[in-house]
Amino acid sequence: MKFILSFILSLCSVLGFSQTILYQAENTSRTVQDPQTVVLAQGFHATSNVSNPFVAKIGPNTGNPGGGPVDSNAGTNNPSGTTVSGNQKFHDTKGNIEVAGGGQLQFTLPIALPPGVKSVAPQINLVYSSDSGNGIAGYGWNLSGITSISRTGKNIEKDGEVKSIQIDYSDYYSFNGQRLILKSGEYGKDGAEYITEKYSNIKIKSLGNMPNWKQPEYWEITFEDGSQAWYGGTAPGWSNATNRLGFSIVKWKDAQGNVINYSYDQEENVNVIKSITWGGNEKLGTASFNEIIFDYSNRNIPESAYINGSGTLFTQTKILKDITVKTNGQIFKKYAPEYITDSTGYQYVKKITESNSTGQSANPIEFDYPAQSPTSISGWNIDSQALFDKIKFTGDFNGDAYLDFVMTDGTIKLGVFNDDFNVIQTNKIFNSSSVVVNTFLDETKKVVNGNGIAEYEGGKIYVYAFRNNTFVKVFEKLVSETICTTCTAILNEGDLNGDGISNVFLTLSGSGSVQRYIIDLSNSRNSVSTYTLDNGINESLYTDQKYMDIDSDGKVDIINVSNTAYTIFEFVETAPNVYIKKIKFSGNLEETKGNEFPVLFGDFNGDGKLDFTLPLTEGKVGKDDWKFYIGTGKSFNTAFKPNFLMYKNESTQNNGAWLRFSRTMYSISDLNADGK
Repeated sequence: MKFILSFILSLCSVLGFSQTILYQAENTSRTVQDPQTVVLAQGFHATSNVSNPFVAKIGPNTGNPGGGPVDSNAGTNNPSGTTVSGNQKFHDTKGNIEVAGGGQLQFTLPIALPPGVKSVAPQINLVYSSDSGNGIAGYGWNLSGITSISRTGKNIEKDGEVKSIQIDYSDYYSFNGQRLILKSGEYGKDGAEYITEKYSNIKIKSLGNMPNWKQPEYWEITFEDGSQAWYGGTAPGWSNATNRLGFSIVKWKDAQGNVINYSYDQEENVNVIKSITWGGNEKLGTASFNEIIFDYSNRNIPESAYINGSGTLFTQTKILKDITVKTNGQIFKKYAPEYITDSTGYQYVKKITESNSTGQSANPIEFDYPAQSPTSISGWNIDSQALFDKIKFTGDFNGDAYLDFVMTDGTIKLGVFNDDFNVIQTNKIFNSSSVVVNTFLDETKKVVNGNGIAEYEGGKIYVYAFRNNTFVKVFEKLVSETICTTCTAILNEGDLNGDGISNVFLTLSGSGSVQRYIIDLSNSRNSVSTYTLDNGINESLYTDQKYMDIDSDGKVDIINVSNTAYTIFEFVETAPNVYIKKIKFSGNLEETKGNEFPVLFGDFNGDGKLDFTLPLTEGKVGKDDWKFYIGTGKSFNTAFKPNFLMYKNESTQNNGAWLRFSRTMYSISDLNADGK
């Protein structure tokens, strides 16, 4: 949910120390003196016919030794010193707004700092980005300037396969967005040396060993100018800067010995920056005298995610309360965000107020959001004969982001839920051995914008794209030289290897035999793969198989949910173009599912892994109870939601005069674009 409508921003310099501010018209002759600063602000005005002479002096009070005008005390009621009107602030907080390269709106608020030694100081910012999720400072907001070394998975371009983070030694690491390439030693273990994938003279070492977590204890980086940085720690031993996903910076030191130190708190496997100190020098033995302190409160909606491998749960429970900057133990600046909450429970920054060393507040940066309309339910009467009868496929076939229906009579209905949807005769009637494909290529090897349809006919797989008001064949592949004319063909769709292009899974059954094929739609010249079932798998026991990505690795799995259990299957390559379908994991439902009760699939916590939910009751007074199964990549954890949502099954009413048939359909959608 990204609803930033306008930024109320104004920019000026930050004021501090002793100062006299004049911002109204002078009405008499007088002398104004300040030991450091006299500011003539907007609104100040002095004329010779009213205030002659008017003198503003900077420096210590000398008793007017130069023979200049003597302060007559006239106009002493005029504003001076630190006197301001109730609504006027000393300054407005600075901020920068821009559109980033990817088109997202970005706003940056630098945290003002006192000087360090030789300009050695951290660079910390509060940053809003329109494409960010629920961050440490509210929806869309995060802190920048705190770097880390993080685990990363594998991808097709670099590794020839897709593999998500496993929390073991098979993971790679990245620094500043670049993968670390092993130079010597054993990857992820003590004493190994690395370079970044884009060559530089940075020297990177992993040090220590945490065998239970299958990772090093900390990292040391030496930069080209002789400065160094440590991540996760500076010596063996536990540190809050380390978790199972990565290592946060704990120390930076330049060649002259000037240091910046970082400390963290950790809760539920997630760490947050606690403080940053700087100004000290290790070689000279001087202590740091500057500090940034980060304070937090509990957020309304904790953000949770399961990571593959161990299925470890990471939960962010904190939200930024304020940032305090100190020098020599005294407050220099303070930044306090104020949040508002919408109907979803998310917290949004309403304003950020900066205050100075005396606690005086600057004009805040304020953010306006459009007013939310109350939730409403609307409906309309439709002719089921006209709209829903004879549906063959549903999808977005012309790429306009509206739902379309492909009908059994060769027509297509474009934008069916629009008032002015179009009905077009395509003259293409798809047979029963066909399936919708999500991502495929056209004849020029470009990704088609919209869904396509794959069809098996005469021993071949064809793929059709909707173009110029008809379905055009863009792919053709012979599956087998031997055509089984009596076989029943069943097609399913999914991405076998994570390359982003769909594969078709074809099962041919007949004459007492079953043949199973996988067709790669990325290139018709690629060989057809085959797969078999692992020992002990009886397909007839799994009657509701759904081809989905269970663990967010970009590769298709299969989930089957019966009335009592769930089973996850995967495809494992045993030889080139040869696969075996195996059970990845399985488990029992905590309650027996009703025969007609639906199973709804989605990602309910935004971690990219498949979850599912099902109703437990029907017809309760008020709302019905539901059970949620939250995927970890290796299993499902459960959450009971009493009185969550009304559930209605099919029903028929007949009073002898009329017959009423009722059916309620449920679907899962991400309505507010928050990834859930």
